[in-house]
Amino acid sequence: MTGPTSPAPGRRAVSAPARPRTVALMGIDGAGKTTQTRLLARHLAADGIQAHHLTNEVGATVREALDGYARERGHPDHASLAGDTAAHLAWAVTKATGLLAAANLLEGRADAVLVADRYTYCHYATERLTGGGGEALLRALHRHIPEPDLAVFIDADPGTAARRTEERGHGVETVETLRAYRDAYREMPEFAGFTVIDGDAPPEVVHRAVVDLVAKEFDLPATAGPRASAARPCGCR
Repeated sequence: MTGPTSPAPGRRAVSAPARPRTVALMGIDGAGKTTQTRLLARHLAADGIQAHHLTNEVGATVREALDGYARERGHPDHASLAGDTAAHLAWAVTKATGLLAAANLLEGRADAVLVADRYTYCHYATERLTGGGGEALLRALHRHIPEPDLAVFIDADPGTAARRTEERGHGVETVETLRAYRDAYREMPEFAGFTVIDGDAPPEVVHRAVVDLVAKEFDLPATAGPRASAARPCGCR
């Protein structure tokens, strides 16, 4: 392995621009990740921290548009029209674009925090779930997206998560599908580096656990409030 190179004579070494700290919240459908990213972004903003909330709404808008196109041509959804891998690729491109745009927007702001609802790993887990065989392509697409500083997996029981998806009325999934999706996450090599939070706990307890994690990881003051015991370091498979 070679050591760091010296700048050419007459040229100054240029350090890489500071980038925002990134928190990625992940989990199966119904785990509560969208709720928790919204709560965390609001919490950080209330504490005077520049927080950029990267939602999943753009991806949802793209999927709805593609689903509409597919239904006009007699297909139930865009995946049945284009195939699972192509559908995941469209979603992944949308997410990658959002992540890179947010990072560029906050470039040079090391004091800012990017709070992401889902991350690249979610695409890999989805591809493993469907068996589409496109994971290598997705990883190549995400090659230049930095790993998050804190990766949080909200671990909800598949039965609980399925009930939540039914109650919200969209994105309804079966217990069996969510159990397989959870296993797909756990089988990824990156999962060992995730911090796992009990997603069956009440939302306010999960929120407290996320806030505590972020405060510890980024050396931020933790706002006063009830302490949570929902977080646990991973290593569980």
